[in-house]
Amino acid sequence: MTVSYSGFECNGRVLPTVTQILSSDGKYLTRKKAAGLRNSKENVKRSRDGRERGLSIHRSMNNYILHGETDIEPQYLDYWGGIYEWLRLLDIKPYFAEKPVLPELSFMQQGEMSCVWSDRYRYAGVPDLVGNVAGVDAVVEFKTSSHPYTKNYSRDQFHKYHEWHSFSQAALQCVAYGQAFNELTDFSIRTGIIIVATPTESQFITIEGDE
Repeated sequence: MTVSYSGFECNGRVLPTVTQILSSDGKYLTRKKAAGLRNSKENVKRSRDGRERGLSIHRSMNNYILHGETDIEPQYLDYWGGIYEWLRLLDIKPYFAEKPVLPELSFMQQGEMSCVWSDRYRYAGVPDLVGNVAGVDAVVEFKTSSHPYTKNYSRDQFHKYHEWHSFSQAALQCVAYGQAFNELTDFSIRTGIIIVATPTESQFITIEGDE
């Protein structure tokens, strides 16, 4: 298993990542280009800051899930607080937390690299968490955001499109990772959970079955 700009190489075949596939969506690219044209320097900085924040939060999330404690950089405490409240309340038994946790899943890791992949649909990726959450096997994606997510959208609420688009991208990640995990194992995961943290609130969003 290796990784390149083209994706992950699994079983001798380079597979695009879930993120790459979602980022190639035409509407996403048009919106991203328009935002860049409006204020390129500001948007580049916002994107870079968001990536750094996400990496820091994910490191803290992994440490807490696997070891029960963690450190967090002070500038991200507002975001971490929302995620921590859910982690503290939920009974989580991790199977995969950005790398295999169960010994029988060690084939998903090679060196420092870990991923799940679908030979059927030809993609690969790294889920934030796959495990048993409060008695339910689920894929969990952790998100930090400047805005809340919304599950419902209509054209009469155009100002909420960005909130719905963020939800739909995260939901598709959950579905894709669940499909790949099921292909590779004897699990049958049909639940996705998105935990969203903004500086002022947090959300726990579930996706069930064929929803």
